[in-house]
Amino acid sequence: MRKYLKLSMIMFMGMILIACATSGTICQDIPEGQNSVICMLADKMGTSPEAMSQILQVANFVALEKSLYRAVEAQEFVDEIIRDLKGIKENTITYTEAVNYVNKKYNILSKEVQAVFIIINPADLATKEIKIPLSEYDINLLIGHLEKQKAIIEVYL
Repeated sequence: MRKYLKLSMIMFMGMILIACATSGTICQDIPEGQNSVICMLADKMGTSPEAMSQILQVANFVALEKSLYRAVEAQEFVDEIIRDLKGIKENTITYTEAVNYVNKKYNILSKEVQAVFIIINPADLATKEIKIPLSEYDINLLIGHLEKQKAIIEVYL
């Protein structure tokens, strides 16, 4: 229990530090003719995709450092999601559907892994953006974030 309390405090402090630096350039680079559900949601939350990604990277690093899950288990989880994302065509899956997909994968993970994964639940975001299909840009943002997570994981393999 103490281990989880420490982890929660570290993650909370990381979120506070990263929330102070909420500006980013990713949302300024959306290709013409595309939208970004991820950028819209980040804006609604008063943050940026870069800050959200950094928070999740810190959580992954701390969890690996504290041995809350094995690197092999995390790598398999991330690799499978990347593989599935690469198979998705733009504008065919909504943010809600993507989160529900990850939640299904997430629910089969051990309790230790679940304790450190942060899933933004669509039920908590009462907004129309969650029903907009993910653009190619959104899919590439997600893959890019997961590739950064893989780089952290590979250090622990």
